[in-house]
Amino acid sequence: MPLFYFKNLGDTRIGIWKTDESVEELLQIAHIGKEILNVSSNPKRQTEIAAVRALLYMMCNELKEISYKENGKPYLKDESMNISISHTKGYVAVILSNTSSVGIDIEKFSDTVIRVKDKFLTLEEQKVIEYNPEKIKEALIICWSAKETMFKIMEEEEVDFCDHLRIYPFYIKNNIDKIFTREFKTIQNKEFKIHFLIENDFVLTYCINNIHILTL
Repeated sequence: MPLFYFKNLGDTRIGIWKTDESVEELLQIAHIGKEILNVSSNPKRQTEIAAVRALLYMMCNELKEISYKENGKPYLKDESMNISISHTKGYVAVILSNTSSVGIDIEKFSDTVIRVKDKFLTLEEQKVIEYNPEKIKEALIICWSAKETMFKIMEEEEVDFCDHLRIYPFYIKNNIDKIFTREFKTIQNKEFKIHFLIENDFVLTYCINNIHILTL
């Protein structure tokens, strides 16, 4: 199918693509040749690459070339916008902004997040389970995804998700689509506002340069 989700937030755009098409169909939508796939021989990775390019073309209505920094962070070669990319089984997500730093993450629902919660959440953070007893899996996946988004927008190396990234308590309610987080990796201890979207089989989180330094 074409665009699964699109949201325009002023100078920022968010898109999600459900990868039902073949690689060939995606490349045709993206207006690019097969040479873009030479970076990987893995069929799954090739589908992700082609889907991201198709989504990017649909969001910009023109061809944009993606490059990667040494730390793996993507950027547009023409430097016209900031970009962040994520993918999970069956979906890719892209966020673009003309003026703001951005981060995005998409995660398919899985029971694994329950088994490994100790690896990315402190005991204090795990109280999110008590706050959302009927939506435990959703709450934990939001936490994991939010920390992935934080990591992307911070651009710091050797970040420990338990020691350096903190999720403030939150409830999942119909009128709430954001949580607040804080990093302890830098001397600024910056705070981030992370928005989330819950769909039937995935969670999306994103951040749009919502960073300020807390005074204690």
